Amino acid sequence: MSAAELSLTPGPEQTARTEAATVLDAFVRTHRAAVLALCLAHTRDIHAAEDRVQDVFLKALCKLETLRDPSKARAWLLQIARHSCADLARRTVCYAPLGEHTAAPP
Repeated sequence: MSAAELSLTPGPEQTARTEAATVLDAFVRTHRAAVLALCLAHTRDIHAAEDRVQDVFLKALCKLETLRDPSKARAWLLQIARHSCADLARRTVCYAPLGEHTAAPP
């Protein structure tokens, strides 16, 4: 076998990565709409909701070992989304603009 043939033949590690990427892609495609809908309902801003969706899937990927029952993956993912939106709401501070006629404190 030549060096070119060796590099074209996927090894077991490459095959495992490809399979994992396929499974992850299917997981995201299956649940993305539900996560986006929940995040949009909480944030009422499409851009903030999209950011939350990315954050949710990243957190889910990092915490995958905490998923006890794979049949409840959707509920687990939506709970992560709720917590992510609540964290955003806590960090977001709304300031009311001060008008010209605002009285100074006594």
